[in-house]
Amino acid sequence: HLPLSDFASKIILMSFYPPKISEKFSAPRYAGESSGAANAVGTEASFVCGAAARFNLRIEKDSKIIVEVNYQTSGCGF
Repeated sequence: HLPLSDFASKIILMSFYPPKISEKFSAPRYAGESSGAANAVGTEASFVCGAAARFNLRIEKDSKIIVEVNYQTSGCGF
């Protein structure tokens, strides 16, 4: 057995999912840093494996409507 590259293993893994899920995995929306105007931030991490997630939201003060959301994640360190 030759070890698969990360890219090849993702292609094989994605073939198990329906096409719509694979599309979302390949081109996620709302991923990345916020525009800097976020007024609500949530962060969570697992110190066991090193995974982390951060959500940035911009919520309109008067209407309480979410007008922008972004997220950043890092995978497990194993």
